[in-house]
Amino acid sequence: MLNKYNFSLPNVIFFLVISLPMVSIFGSFLADFFLSLSSLLFLIHCLIKKNYKYFKNIFFIIFLIWYFYLVVLSLTSKYPLLSLQSSLFYIRFGVFVLCVYYLILNYKEFLKFFCLSLLITFVFLTLNSFFQYFFYFDFLGNKYDGIRLSSVFGEKKILGSYLSRLAPLFIGLTFIVFKNNNKIIYLSLIIFVFIDLLVYFSGERAALFNLLFFSLILIFFTNSFKRIRVIALFISIVLISLLSLYNKTTFERMITKTIQQTNIMNDKPNLFSIQHQVIYLTSFKIFKDHYIFGIGPKNFREFCSSEKYKTYTNLDNSVDGCQSHPHNFYVQLLVETGPLGTLPIIVLYIFLSYIFFKHFYYLTLKNKMYLNDNFVIISSSLLINFWPFIPTGNFFNNYVSFLIYLPLGFVIYMIQEKNYKN
Repeated sequence: MLNKYNFSLPNVIFFLVISLPMVSIFGSFLADFFLSLSSLLFLIHCLIKKNYKYFKNIFFIIFLIWYFYLVVLSLTSKYPLLSLQSSLFYIRFGVFVLCVYYLILNYKEFLKFFCLSLLITFVFLTLNSFFQYFFYFDFLGNKYDGIRLSSVFGEKKILGSYLSRLAPLFIGLTFIVFKNNNKIIYLSLIIFVFIDLLVYFSGERAALFNLLFFSLILIFFTNSFKRIRVIALFISIVLISLLSLYNKTTFERMITKTIQQTNIMNDKPNLFSIQHQVIYLTSFKIFKDHYIFGIGPKNFREFCSSEKYKTYTNLDNSVDGCQSHPHNFYVQLLVETGPLGTLPIIVLYIFLSYIFFKHFYYLTLKNKMYLNDNFVIISSSLLINFWPFIPTGNFFNNYVSFLIYLPLGFVIYMIQEKNYKN
């Protein structure tokens, strides 16, 4: 058990990790600093204790091979210094996953404290965001443009992404920690509604899709939470409709603009918007010339500016395919690291998809549970993050990596400890 008066190395690691949700909302630097420091201290702790069993984990072995592959690619790329900025210290994320695994395994209080940390963070974001919505500025002075809520994230406008990616982890941990508390049902309803509202008014369409995807998983893949989610969705739709009467600009961005960009009402709908199609076409041109090993991490922005790879929309030449990154994890990894560099996340996604479909088979045809509800909820964060057909941020971005690898630590623990089957 954690002793609050004991400043041992493991306890410092414990404090750093449970603080991550709270510090992460105040900028990528703090999130990366706390993550990196906890990973470093965990590594030191294992070296001091000569405890190397966590590093024999199959996940970490695969990650380590992949990491060295990235470093070698970076050294041989056209812009090695640029690539090394992303790859050289990327190993911290793999170590961090083991760090989370270690804390869950050795600290009975970890899940409770981490869940409370997420709760405090979500409550603060809720209060701050609604204050910003009604008064056009938040507690820290960040202004609201009338279209997209940003809360403490300011100009970055990633409120929806943050909430939608951590919601599955939070909901799953909430039911684990408070499973014997009858009030959990009412708490879950409130949490679901607030998350729905904030994601919608964040104006992030990808985040809204993630949340809807998560909702479908809850409704069709769990026994315990489908009714809660349906009720929460109904309440959310009613409240969003009422608030949209007060401010129609978000509706125009989230619904009207999406319909226009995807041509969903026409005979030939687009899977992606025209803007993203142009980026992917540029990526494909680059990949054709570098289909074995790719161009190196973070090199897309340098290659896409070449006249050879430039691509524009047929309708608006102001929109071109040269961006800082390809805006899709799979496309980015294919272009920058080749098929071998993309293989690990493909394997992970196929594995999760396989056991989910197996679970669905048992649930529908045999009326039995293959996976437990907690695993379904928490691991759905990975299914959401790695869904192939949705625009994403930069895979090698520190903040995006933090949101990916944080829930992965919990998933690895549940799989490793045989805690995922019902």
